[in-house]
Amino acid sequence: MVERTIEFEKPRIVVCLLIEQDGKYLFTRQAQDAPRGVGKWFFPGGNVKPGETIKEAVKREGREEIGVEVEFEEPAGFAEHIKAPYHFVALICRCKIAQGEITPGGDVDKAEFVARKDFHKYPLRMLQRVVIEGEEIKELSSE
Repeated sequence: MVERTIEFEKPRIVVCLLIEQDGKYLFTRQAQDAPRGVGKWFFPGGNVKPGETIKEAVKREGREEIGVEVEFEEPAGFAEHIKAPYHFVALICRCKIAQGEITPGGDVDKAEFVARKDFHKYPLRMLQRVVIEGEEIKELSSE
């Protein structure tokens, strides 16, 4: 019997924007025309582009996905999702909205603030479940 080797893509670094307001966290929903994860919820964010700093990626994703200027405050943790062929390393970045009103765009069609106790009510993207359930994230209130 021939043993098959699972082929993985290169690991991807992604940023997750952890934006808190009144004890709730901003969730966004993947749009119907998105390449994957249609209808699933997640913290706004996405891939870090080659040559882009983490802070630059955070700012860009804030503009692209929720139409606001965000300010990076501090790292809040990390999470990994490894399931062939994917390998994601998510950097959870505590941010605040510096300017603008939330207006979903790009691959996002809806945004809302959700209490930690209600996270389970939303169909989440796999990486999002890893971020929420993992021990690596710091100080996410357990209301």
